[in-house]
Amino acid sequence: MVMGLVVAGCSAAMAIGVIGKYGENHSGWMPICDHFHRFCNRGTTSLALSYISLVLLFILTIMSSRNSSRSN
Repeated sequence: MVMGLVVAGCSAAMAIGVIGKYGENHSGWMPICDHFHRFCNRGTTSLALSYISLVLLFILTIMSSRNSSRSN
C-alpha cells in the first residue's frame, strides 16, 4: 500500500515537472523553466531524490519480506 502511494506521488510530480519544463501547447500552458531556472533545478533534484527513495523503499520491502519468511 505504501509502495503504491510513493509510486503515485513520484508519477504525479514527474507529470507536473514535465509540463513545467516543456509546457502543454494544447492546453495553453507555457513552459516556466525558461524564467525560473532555480525552481526547475530544485524540482529536478527533488524528483531524483524521490525516485531514489522509491528504489530504497522497494529494497527495504524485499529485505523485510525475506526476514519475515525466514523467522516463520
